[in-house]
Amino acid sequence: MLYNKKLSVGKDEIVQESILWHGTGRYKYDNGEVGDILLGIINSGGLVPSNDDWDIKRGLSQTISFARDYSYARLYASLFLPLKDRTFRELVQRLVLVVRYFIPSKWVAYNEYSLFRPHIIDTKRKLKEWGQKLTTKPPRFFTTLFLWGGTDIQNNYPIIIGVKRTAVKGTEGSRFVDLYEERSEQMVSIADFTHIEVPKNRVSEVTNLFKDKQIKMLITAINF
Repeated sequence: MLYNKKLSVGKDEIVQESILWHGTGRYKYDNGEVGDILLGIINSGGLVPSNDDWDIKRGLSQTISFARDYSYARLYASLFLPLKDRTFRELVQRLVLVVRYFIPSKWVAYNEYSLFRPHIIDTKRKLKEWGQKLTTKPPRFFTTLFLWGGTDIQNNYPIIIGVKRTAVKGTEGSRFVDLYEERSEQMVSIADFTHIEVPKNRVSEVTNLFKDKQIKMLITAINF
């Protein structure tokens, strides 16, 4: 359930190079309108840093978040799965991954900042801002978001981007954030993507999107 990837020789070479992963989705809400995340990445020429004030050690910065573990990126990508497409199996997988990653992260945070000092400032606002990208009714708690949440954009779907580790120059932050993530303040070009994973029924759609933009990109299937 932690998705150790066993792939064909050709793709296995790519995955070994990927090391870092970015979990996202096809669409998000942007000021009340539905925006195309993937098309935005293509038009920008890659992943572009955005406002980030989650880590009190880094402070307000412009970063891109990458996961060292494939499963961690998959957990974030799963939030872009429409509510109607969730299954019991997928929700159980979420539970396993939340326990796998967030309990150790909480323990590190409490050791780093103590039980009496908040390790994330203004949590309510941040959760609302983050949740509003996914749904018109953002949840009140992080556990609800990750264990049960999803998007109400009906044609949305999860995307996982593999990135060459040499293309990412991480910054140092709080230990509980850096436990599973690399955060970079520099743009990562499409040329440094190794491949993109989308649900099987979306592979042709995304392949054609990159072809129309005359960008060579390997698009593979992810099981959700």
